[in-house]
Amino acid sequence: MTTYLITGSTGRLGSAALGALVQRVGRDAVTALVRGAGHPAADVRRVTGDYDDPRSLRQALDGIDRVLFVSSPQLDPAIRSRQHLAVVGAARDAGVEHLVYTSARGAQHDPAHRATESALDGMSATVLRNTLYTEPWIEAALDAGVVRSAAAGALISTASIADLGEAAARALVAPPQARVLELRGPAWGFAQLAAVLGSPLEEVSDEQTGPFAVLFPLVRAEVLAESGADLAALLDRQPEDIAAVAARLTDARSR
Repeated sequence: MTTYLITGSTGRLGSAALGALVQRVGRDAVTALVRGAGHPAADVRRVTGDYDDPRSLRQALDGIDRVLFVSSPQLDPAIRSRQHLAVVGAARDAGVEHLVYTSARGAQHDPAHRATESALDGMSATVLRNTLYTEPWIEAALDAGVVRSAAAGALISTASIADLGEAAARALVAPPQARVLELRGPAWGFAQLAAVLGSPLEEVSDEQTGPFAVLFPLVRAEVLAESGADLAALLDRQPEDIAAVAARLTDARSR
């Protein structure tokens, strides 16, 4: 029996991937790496490990064939790089058969993602360059009762956490031929999101968009507008569009 381990299993992406993986291979084959007293959503074997403790990582990976390495939420690139290299080193030392790494769109401009992708050279690995999540944009609009945009009409390509989690599970079970995949969902506009939610659209400054302020200059420059075929190919279906994700989140809030 092939054995699988997922890091970051209590986070949003890790939880989605864990659920999708259990559906594909059964819970007996799956291990969730957790820190301290963390509890993954799925009822699977748990092992304790920390990105800041290389010895714990090496012990956790003992007897594991395939690893889904969910990137660290740490924002400091020096700390994040150190953590990531510890995971890659532990996987290499443990003789892991295949590793799937959740990188990010524009990884070449991110020191930690760039260093991690380079560290995977010589290993059997799949790099998933995930685009921005769709959910936070919708959740912010639902919370505020208004869609706030500084996009000046430009589009943005995102993907749902559910789709990215399923894609990661699929890549782990059946590694694709391509080593690097750019996972991007359908492009959408903020006027479209407002129409889907039945909410007003407000054109505001970058600063008035809160946590999205650093992203809107990239949106206006159309850096984040390009979609792609890799996510649909990995899922073997079309990814969720903005309307589908909004309907799912709205329905969940009404229950």
